[in-house]
Amino acid sequence: MIAHAFIKKETNQYPFYEGDVRLHHPHIREDQTGESFPELDTFIPVIYRDPPDIDHSKKYFKEKFPEQIDGVWYVSYEIIDYTQEELDAIEKFKLEEEKRNLRQRTLGNDAAGSVPSVAG
Repeated sequence: MIAHAFIKKETNQYPFYEGDVRLHHPHIREDQTGESFPELDTFIPVIYRDPPDIDHSKKYFKEKFPEQIDGVWYVSYEIIDYTQEELDAIEKFKLEEEKRNLRQRTLGNDAAGSVPSVAG
C-alpha cells in the first residue's frame, strides 16, 4: 500500500507528505518515492481511500484525522449536511449564474444573430 500522507508520531500532526518527511530525513533519496519510500520510526503512513459517495446537492465532506483499522491508518472523512441557509445560498448563486449566462448570450448577439463588430 502506498502512503497518501503521514502522521508525525512525536506530535501527532497530520498531514505530512513525502516532501515534508524528506525535510526531517534528508538521507532519503529522491528516487525513493511511493512504494519505495522507506518506513520510518518517526512517521506513520496514512493510506488513501476514496471519498464517500454522497448526494452533493445536500451534503459535503471534509477530510478529518485518519482512523486506524486493523493496525493500518487510513484517510478519514466527515460527511456534513448543508444547512438550510447554505442550501438557499447555493440556490441563489445558481439562479444568479443562470441570469448572467442568459444575459451574456443575449448581449453577445445582435438582432440578426451575428456577433457585433467592436472594431472602430
